[in-house]
Amino acid sequence: MSINTTSHTAEISRIEKVKEKVRSQQKIQPHEIGLKVRYQPPEVEDIEVDIVAIHGIGAHPEYTWTWTTRNANNEIENQVNWLQDSTMLPASFQNARIMTYGYESYWFGENAIRQTLSNVAESFLMAYRLERSECPHRPIIFVGHCFGGLVALQSYTTARIHNTEYPGISDSVAGIVFLGTPFRGIDHDSGMATVGELYVAIAKSEVQIEDNVLHTIAQDNDVLANAVNEFTRFLGASSDSAKPKLFCFWEQKRSRVGKVAKIEDMKPKYLVTESSGTLPGYGKQGLPLDHFSMNKFVGKDDNNYIVVRTQMLEILKNAIALSKGRDPRKTRTTLLIPQTSTRSMQSPTVPISVEKNFAKRNGIINAIEERFLKGPYVALYGESGNGKTHIAVEYASIFFRKSRKHVHWVNAGSAAEFELSYKLIAKTLGINRESIGDGDILEAVSDALSEDSSGSWLMIIDGCDDKTKLQVASLSSSKRSLLDYIPKKGFTRVLITTRSKSQAVRMVGGDREFALEVPTLEDADASFLLLGKDTTDANKRQKAASRAKQLGGSAGTLILAHLYQHKTSVLPKVYMEMIDDAPKRDESKTMRAWRLLYELMKDEHEKAAHLLLVMGSMEVQCIPNSFFDRDELWEKSRQLEGYGMVEPSANMMFITVTPLIQQCVQQYLNEDGEREVVEERVLSIMREKFHGNEHRTMEELLPCALAVLKFQRTSAEIKLGLAHLQSEVAKFYAQTKRHQLAAEHWEQAISLHEEDTGDNDSFLKEARKALDEAREQIKATDNSEKIVAKEAITDRVIKRKGNLLESEKVKGADHPDTIRTADELAMTQLMHGQTRDAQDSIELYKRVLKWCKTKQGDQSIDFARQQCNLALALERQAEYAKAEELYHSSSKIMALQLGPEHPEVLRVFSSLACLYCKQGRWEEAESVFTNTLLGQSKALGADHPDTLITRQNRAIMLSDTGKADVAVDELERVLAVQLQLLGHDNPAPYRTACSLAISYGLQGSPKKAEGLLRTALGFQKQLLGDAHPDTARTQLTLKELLDQMERH
Repeated sequence: MSINTTSHTAEISRIEKVKEKVRSQQKIQPHEIGLKVRYQPPEVEDIEVDIVAIHGIGAHPEYTWTWTTRNANNEIENQVNWLQDSTMLPASFQNARIMTYGYESYWFGENAIRQTLSNVAESFLMAYRLERSECPHRPIIFVGHCFGGLVALQSYTTARIHNTEYPGISDSVAGIVFLGTPFRGIDHDSGMATVGELYVAIAKSEVQIEDNVLHTIAQDNDVLANAVNEFTRFLGASSDSAKPKLFCFWEQKRSRVGKVAKIEDMKPKYLVTESSGTLPGYGKQGLPLDHFSMNKFVGKDDNNYIVVRTQMLEILKNAIALSKGRDPRKTRTTLLIPQTSTRSMQSPTVPISVEKNFAKRNGIINAIEERFLKGPYVALYGESGNGKTHIAVEYASIFFRKSRKHVHWVNAGSAAEFELSYKLIAKTLGINRESIGDGDILEAVSDALSEDSSGSWLMIIDGCDDKTKLQVASLSSSKRSLLDYIPKKGFTRVLITTRSKSQAVRMVGGDREFALEVPTLEDADASFLLLGKDTTDANKRQKAASRAKQLGGSAGTLILAHLYQHKTSVLPKVYMEMIDDAPKRDESKTMRAWRLLYELMKDEHEKAAHLLLVMGSMEVQCIPNSFFDRDELWEKSRQLEGYGMVEPSANMMFITVTPLIQQCVQQYLNEDGEREVVEERVLSIMREKFHGNEHRTMEELLPCALAVLKFQRTSAEIKLGLAHLQSEVAKFYAQTKRHQLAAEHWEQAISLHEEDTGDNDSFLKEARKALDEAREQIKATDNSEKIVAKEAITDRVIKRKGNLLESEKVKGADHPDTIRTADELAMTQLMHGQTRDAQDSIELYKRVLKWCKTKQGDQSIDFARQQCNLALALERQAEYAKAEELYHSSSKIMALQLGPEHPEVLRVFSSLACLYCKQGRWEEAESVFTNTLLGQSKALGADHPDTLITRQNRAIMLSDTGKADVAVDELERVLAVQLQLLGHDNPAPYRTACSLAISYGLQGSPKKAEGLLRTALGFQKQLLGDAHPDTARTQLTLKELLDQMERH
């Protein structure tokens, strides 16, 4: 047998080369293993993101990221580590902590070690957990080369599965950059496989081999496949906002694999091809490098480095977004908001943007959400500047992000602002204002929201400080509170802000649990606002908290102080001396902080400073863009925004001066003698811009016009200007057919003008003529109001039928908007329609129910809610068996989804008990009423509106079963509580009064019943109108009582 001496010699040479490589292997020292910080900013509190680079197998942790330049004699001339070189990654990520993770990865030779993917990942996580103990929610960017990329993805998966053991890590991964990572294994022909040419050469040298890792990265390996599949499965289950951004780079050049063992005669091969080095659906790009050069770069101008850095900067954007949505000092807020509806949602029309540095205030957001799980109304109260509005904005923002549902913002500082807010909501809801009068907008919005059974909206009532300001003139001269138009039915979710504790308690129905005082800022929150960022430096935080207390601790004051120090770079000690040395010693710290910032702004932007005085002189919450000239809107308002003096609305339609800034401006105008000059300027602007005959375009300016009319009459010029503006406001109200208000403003215009011009002025003649016309219209309107009110309900049903037909034609029968319209029509017909309309509502609800089952499943919460709606409609038509079956099914699904003691579940049971009463099934009704009341008293309290309704219905049952005395006692208690908590402007007490009157009649006290019915009817006519079902029901009950009294 002959021997090929050439091949034999080559084989011996390869063996020697392998042994030489083993002898020259640089041993990895213990201090070179683990996490090493390569760069971080001088101040630890400036760190915003962690970048962690993890190397591949067979690499030395200290040199794997370093480009080495050698001369002709193979001597090292230069070395560049792109992770720590000051001109490279640290220059682009100045607020990053850049780290490497090193582990023993040699797989052949004396230093070979047996490693597994899971072991390396877990070792890394344990080390990293310690590094993040002070910053558990800081965003993370991973960079993984080859096997290091697999370690990164396995770490993400492990941290997500064991999130209590590795808190905050998986949630904080903003993205991963993969450099030549073999997601589907190393190519069989690469030479690196366990059957490859390189492996065979090393094996023949008889050096130590630990090939476990090579098996892991082999093609078709189960461990690798499972790791990648599990990783991508978790990614698919993540929400878009929490999903890491991935980018995969693969090699475009063959690699000299033999160099791993100093074997020079092996042909170059591809190790990780495009198909193996990329993940479907994620970003990818090839690099003109071989596998061993992908993790090191020549310098800052290296195009390959620039390409990799660009993708890392894109991930940084995701990291910043991640950090903005998370408090680094506390766990993330979780809102238990229904997310099953498919309805579209516009951006929230909030008056200001989400606060960049939002202080969590001892978990106030979670406290609000916990209350909403129990009831429909929550109120926040506290002094100006303590952050009530910003808390409401933050809650609205979270609600919107979680549910993608409507957020409706209502400014409640004045009647005009309240009404304008409702008109904007009407536009959002698609209510056609041309088909209804301005006087019906409030009711149309309230009805539309009350009839929405999906729980798909949030309303914010902001600045509800003075109830007496919120009176609206109806078509007649009678006054009604605007607060009556706050939705009270359906799955209402209303958040109120007010400075008054008593007002807060009244607004939530008297249940103090739902009136939340905005807490004083804790030290961590106070330092956070004053510094503009969180800090892990306990000494720095303590000093900032101490300064915050000296400034009074108000959130608004601390933000003013932060802005001044940020813009001037003045030392904190110097700033506090400036506050203490203010020339006016009796000023509050807030006023001093504002004055310093205002004077600083005035020096740089004098015209913008004057514009702030103009804006702050008017007592309005939001000023529309139409108030401003072009340069004011696009230049000066932005200058004001930069100094924290104003805030644009989320929809960019209004500019807000917060109450705190407004108070400071008002005080400044009084103290510095500029009020008359500023008010003359504002009056001039309004005379130029407000034209009452153009009522559609002027309604946004109306709140400003009414605010200007409150100016002091300090000169003849101002009096005449106010008279002119009064006349324009009168014309506006005449155009909108609100003749009582038009008459009042004409009277004011005439009075002001008469003081200075006498009796022969042409303006006065025109004004008196217009006043007479307004008074005639008031008389005519008063006579026709009853007819109009009755027709309004029919018109509403017809209008919604038309909306449904239009939606079916344009969008299709199964489009979510069409289904929503069908749902709204069904509710309108059920509540206000005749018997035939109620039958139509059954068919509509069946259609909506079928759609919910198809789109969301028959165990979804929306399906259960629609079952309940259909049951109500069937009950109205006396189809009791079908209704009962639906109530039972709805309650079971809701109990499963929400819990057996949830208020919605108990509401269904209360309806079921009423159904039993209609059938005379008294024992079953009593049993259900008893259990429901126990649950409601425990979950909501005995005096909660839901509980009161159940108590009222049970009392009616007692009256119907011959227990009138017991019923009277209970109904009297319920009525007393309702009047105390809800007041006389809520319809609920009058429904109870009607039931109580019936019980008085059964008790043998008809005169007492008559008196109560007449009193209730009078309030209902004034509050609801003659055509309302409650009013009609009371009228019928009174008629039947009088007929009975006459017969006896």
